[in-house]
Amino acid sequence: MGTLAVEQSIKPRILVVEDEKHERALLAELLSREGFYADEADDGREAMEKLEKLTYDLMLLDLKIPGVNGLELLRTLRAGKRDIPVIIMTGHADTDSAIKALNLGAEGFFRKPFEVDELMETVQSSIEKHRLTEALLRTAKMAELGELAVSAIHEIKNILATIKASAAALAKSRKLESGDKKIRLIKDSVDYADRVASYVFKVSMRADREEPVGLKGLFDTLLNLVGPYLEEKEIATVCRVGDHSIDGIQDSLHVIFLNLIINAIEAMDEGGTLTIASRRLGDAVAVDVTDTGRGMSKEAQARMFDLFFTTKKNRQSGFGLALVKREVERAGGGVSVKSEPGRGTTFTITLPAPPHSRDRLAT
Repeated sequence: MGTLAVEQSIKPRILVVEDEKHERALLAELLSREGFYADEADDGREAMEKLEKLTYDLMLLDLKIPGVNGLELLRTLRAGKRDIPVIIMTGHADTDSAIKALNLGAEGFFRKPFEVDELMETVQSSIEKHRLTEALLRTAKMAELGELAVSAIHEIKNILATIKASAAALAKSRKLESGDKKIRLIKDSVDYADRVASYVFKVSMRADREEPVGLKGLFDTLLNLVGPYLEEKEIATVCRVGDHSIDGIQDSLHVIFLNLIINAIEAMDEGGTLTIASRRLGDAVAVDVTDTGRGMSKEAQARMFDLFFTTKKNRQSGFGLALVKREVERAGGGVSVKSEPGRGTTFTITLPAPPHSRDRLAT
């Protein structure tokens, strides 16, 4: 199945920004009936907070919202190069403002009261157009690297098979127990790397389905995998992960959080503490990965998600955080960071909670 076909099967997420509580609730209910996830904000400040935490397919924006008004919010989005389709909702007397919004890149506008069928048709077509554009851009960006990546992964899988066979031979020649901790760790690490390589192929097809993944089991596996690395660098761990689940593809979640954990470990040159914590945020779950390491400058933070950008002394690939951001956004989530030089870094990943856990929370 192609990327676009699979993405179209994922429930679109829409942010409704409207200060009138009744109208906002009515719009959210109508969108839910049409098969969308509807999130609500009653002013520009709350809208920006939600946009920092999650990825949305569309925003329905009332121009007359308190605080940061609709036009200011739209300018902020465009200045920050936030590529989200926006449909304006406006009163009869606001035609001039609506035209200004269109000039700022809004997809269209509707005067209140609007025809529900017409609005829903525009919402659907805007989302489809945006997803098609995104898919084409991704295809163009990745085409140049595609053949090289496939060849490299093929070679990596061959190397992993050799390492695995060598580990087994080592255990046999040294008459080590098959359950020897270090040999078992080598095998587990190779198995994990092999799964990651296989996952790259799956990503191109988007063949895997999202499912609820428990955070406790996920982080137990990952922390066990990096255990020797933590010991070597004298790093303590604090895991405050609650009984939370998130929607996602398990291998993708492994890629996201293992990259963040290793990034945190490598930021602590002289020992320190790695803290992982989770919490509910409405219909989502947030996971904080915090280190007490060297921190990042504002300049580094501005570029940290750029492909091949790195501040590491060993000049490693600079691919990890770019991969994290891509996988989080594919899952409909968001990633943010807080960091100061010399005072450590916190990455916050926000991902949708499974629908059944949302229902339990609401009752």
